[in-house]
Amino acid sequence: MTGKSGNKAKKQVPGEDAGQAGWEALQAGDFSRAEKLYLQALKKARRLADEAATAVFLSYLAIARAGLGKAEQCRAALEESVQRSSLLGLDKIRAYASLLLGEQWCEVGDRERAIQYFLQALDASLSCQDEVGVEAAFGNLGLIYLERGWAEQASECFSQALERTPDSVNRAVWLGSLGQCLSELGKYDEALEYYRQAGASAAADGDLTAHATACGSAGNAHFEKGEDLSIVLCQRVSPICNYPLTFN
Repeated sequence: MTGKSGNKAKKQVPGEDAGQAGWEALQAGDFSRAEKLYLQALKKARRLADEAATAVFLSYLAIARAGLGKAEQCRAALEESVQRSSLLGLDKIRAYASLLLGEQWCEVGDRERAIQYFLQALDASLSCQDEVGVEAAFGNLGLIYLERGWAEQASECFSQALERTPDSVNRAVWLGSLGQCLSELGKYDEALEYYRQAGASAAADGDLTAHATACGSAGNAHFEKGEDLSIVLCQRVSPICNYPLTFN
């Protein structure tokens, strides 16, 4: 922002220096130092009644506390960040904090609360047109729905995640998960096509684990179709996996 005096002076955000140092500590994996720095930044932001800065620093403080294994304190910071950003209409901050909070509840097995926060993240991300946030919210919702056996709802979520960010680093995961949904719905041919795409995407990224998962899932789909797996292995697995069969 420019000052009214016209001197192009940058507006100082309360606690900005400590916040920047905290981010550098997070990047370095020094969560203890990051926590201390974000507490300093947060204290200054609160003293100056800067609600936006307070909401931001709370979300990063939560990351530091998650790294330190302080799960309850992490969730408390994120919940306050969500509340403050919601009141202020700061959708980008609300989306980010809600995503983190959804992941935290997933880790402790509370899927109901996780769904609530992922839905909040989706709403906030759509509101501020944050496509990465939309993808993450849809993808996480899809994983929970799939785990619960809600294949149709999950498939819609994964389709939306793929549509929103076609170049996402999570593309292989969403493709494979969509294949799993279709397989559970008995649509094996469609599932196999998505497994093929997932394997190709994972291979292009050099992700051997995701690649192997896609190949294994494709094999399961062939089995469910009642096909002779000995024929499938010779004729289909190699094209699906995007690798030639080699013998040493």
